[in-house]
Amino acid sequence: MKSRLLFLLVIATIFNFGKLQGQALSVISIDSRSINYLPQDRNAGAYFDFKFNTTDGLSDANIYHGVMTFRPWGGTGDFTGGLAHQLAFTDNGNMWLRSGSITTWSNWLKIYSSKNLNRSDVDLTAKNIYANGTISSSGTINSNTAYDVPAVQFSRGSYFRSNGTYVDLQQNGPDADKTFYINGFSNILKDQNIVYHAGNFNRSDIDLNAKNLNSRSLRLTNNGKMWDISDSGNSIAFNESGIQTSLFLQAGGNVGIGTTAPQNKLDVNGTIHAKEVKVDLTGWSDFVFAPTYKLKTLAEVETYIKTQGHLPEIPSATEVEKNGVNVGEMQTKLLQKVEELTLYVIEKDKQLSEQDKKYQKLEAELEQLKAIIKTNITKP
Repeated sequence: MKSRLLFLLVIATIFNFGKLQGQALSVISIDSRSINYLPQDRNAGAYFDFKFNTTDGLSDANIYHGVMTFRPWGGTGDFTGGLAHQLAFTDNGNMWLRSGSITTWSNWLKIYSSKNLNRSDVDLTAKNIYANGTISSSGTINSNTAYDVPAVQFSRGSYFRSNGTYVDLQQNGPDADKTFYINGFSNILKDQNIVYHAGNFNRSDIDLNAKNLNSRSLRLTNNGKMWDISDSGNSIAFNESGIQTSLFLQAGGNVGIGTTAPQNKLDVNGTIHAKEVKVDLTGWSDFVFAPTYKLKTLAEVETYIKTQGHLPEIPSATEVEKNGVNVGEMQTKLLQKVEELTLYVIEKDKQLSEQDKKYQKLEAELEQLKAIIKTNITKP
């Protein structure tokens, strides 16, 4: 804005000087179409040049453009009095501005006017738009100060015309909650579309439909509870407001419940309650029943337990506290121990059967011995 005012001041000074001389004043434009002057190449003063678009990197319309260079003070590399400025004019009605020092120009910046701004193919970006006076079309929009959207007052329906097409902007509803409708029509009235603003949008009873919703955070409110969904680096965090993160989704696919640092596809810092859990496994413990399986003797097992403090092939308490337990692997090992116990029981059953047979044989022999002794005692 300051550069633009400075340019207007220079132009006004030139024309005022011409009036004082009582004659028209012309400024000669130099044909330097192939020379890209650096900021330090022009001393204090104003210069007018004829340029190729490719010479100073201004690609806008046709092949040529005009450039005014203004340097307020200094010469060569001395820019202690301020930057050098250039204003360019292209054949399609656009104006461009850039500034520079010594050997470097900034990028060209388009200056907006009624020629290139009030058009449907031009985007306008602004942090705030304020109106301290009256903005009018076929109707009137009155704003005595910098109002938010809901405070804008319409005296009647307003129409805006662009290339034969009309836009109808209407209001409806109480002052505190105005609803505006916008219609596009030429000969046929189009569908009404609600214009959303701070008065009718940021409310819990309003639905929002969108193809894509881009936001770094989202807050859900229900029955007095607030849940925040937020972007945490490359992850998404779900947490009840004021409480630690409840659900954490990492970019790599890991999910954490009660933890923000899941190391696996699902890490849960708490108790899991389920009707059923299914674990996919490769291999099972039936190898214990193979003829080639070498079953430890009970004496060997006893010795191992006395020296190690736990069963063979089963992790110790220290290992479990440090590394946790793999449920599928542990189920396989526990079944292995059950099957080994089954083999021990079968073996003991065989031993008991043999002992029972021996006992019955000894008992029969004892009865025979008793009968012989009894016979011998009763003989005369």
